[in-house]
Amino acid sequence: MEFMRVSLVALILLLASCGKAPAGGVLPLAKVLVDPESCAGSEVVVSGFLGKAGHLQLFLTKEHWEMIDFGSSIGIVYPEGNEQFIEQECKNTYVTITGVVTKLSDPRFKNINIVHAFRLSDIKSILKVDASGKRIECWPQ
Repeated sequence: MEFMRVSLVALILLLASCGKAPAGGVLPLAKVLVDPESCAGSEVVVSGFLGKAGHLQLFLTKEHWEMIDFGSSIGIVYPEGNEQFIEQECKNTYVTITGVVTKLSDPRFKNINIVHAFRLSDIKSILKVDASGKRIECWPQ
């Protein structure tokens, strides 16, 4: 019974359009990954594990990063000139990122997994999530 309830809640979340974030203000990353087209051009606030696997990605969880599960992540376009700082100070931890879902225009991406054709760009903020769940500003500082 519990499995059915959890599955129903997950289905409702996944079928919802990108639209507005819930009361807490953070949109589930799963919504962006399942239907990135509906989020394209929208500013979103999403949480996940920020890890580097070739390039910086926001993963659903640390476990997805450890498995290098790109299907459960979205790429991050660094704010210009901040690559080194973000990689040193903000990666390998859970974060909340405010940015815009952007579709890559390169025609080479038209036949690949649709999630990989999207990135988070125009990053406005990255907040680390500490052990107590408190969000601490990581970038900009």
